[in-house]
Amino acid sequence: MILPTNPRVLIATKPVDFRKGMDGLAALVAAELKLEPFSGIVYVFRSKRADRVKLLFWDGTGVCLVTKRLRLEPSATVPAAEFLHSIGRIKNKPESWKDYFFSFSHGLKGS
Repeated sequence: MILPTNPRVLIATKPVDFRKGMDGLAALVAAELKLEPFSGIVYVFRSKRADRVKLLFWDGTGVCLVTKRLRLEPSATVPAAEFLHSIGRIKNKPESWKDYFFSFSHGLKGS
């Protein structure tokens, strides 16, 4: 997979049917956006619950479809924050991720 250095990125504002594969999403780009799906533009689609994204792009050798599951609760951030504390970049040592995220997010469900 060859990634472009400065790709143009288009993000869909409406959720798409996540059962669609690369051919279905490419057809959606051509039909709805009236754009060429094999032009090097990175197209980003989200699921209905907004807990997953799919990236569709042409890398010069073929179509690439990347799927990513998103989580509300960050993973592996406490060790990074502890390191930043140890080198003096943050003042208070965090006990959990809740120590450095907005309080409204503490009770929200993640994936």
